[in-house]
Amino acid sequence: MRDPVAALGPLGTLARGRDPDLAPAAAQAAATIARSLTLIALAHHEVMRSEIAQLASVYAQLGADTTARADIRAAALVVASKLRGLAAG
Repeated sequence: MRDPVAALGPLGTLARGRDPDLAPAAAQAAATIARSLTLIALAHHEVMRSEIAQLASVYAQLGADTTARADIRAAALVVASKLRGLAAG
């Protein structure tokens, strides 16, 4: 994938959906991407820390959404945690 960070927004939208197969797959894909991100990769893709912080907020909200499945919430919290760390530098 050329720009994995660009996929995080659309994956978050899919993870918030109600499709019983697609939503958890999207959440897990986002968690996989987030785990692989580094500050060097973000710099290479010219991603601003404010963008990362905004994505972290979106995933944190999904992680706190009690109407979402537990596995989706858990994956979203992994993404939020990793992105918050990267945004902080």
